[in-house]
Amino acid sequence: ARMEVPTDSTYLIEESAVALLRRRVELRGEGVRLLGVGVGNLVEVEARQLPLFGGKTEALDRALDRLQERFGEDLVRRGG
Repeated sequence: ARMEVPTDSTYLIEESAVALLRRRVELRGEGVRLLGVGVGNLVEVEARQLPLFGGKTEALDRALDRLQERFGEDLVRRGG
């Protein structure tokens, strides 16, 4: 599935992947062991549309990225 608006938000990509999974797979009360997500058509950010209501998720994404780069991906994750 293709997102309507370009994003670099980990939260929005994850949210879209989970929504796609729920539409395509009937879990019947069972969990998922492994789920892969791919992204494409990546470009350098030149300009950014500012959010109308806040923008704290972008700052949180950047902080999580820096922590994971420094200490590893298993150190901290976004809560459900």
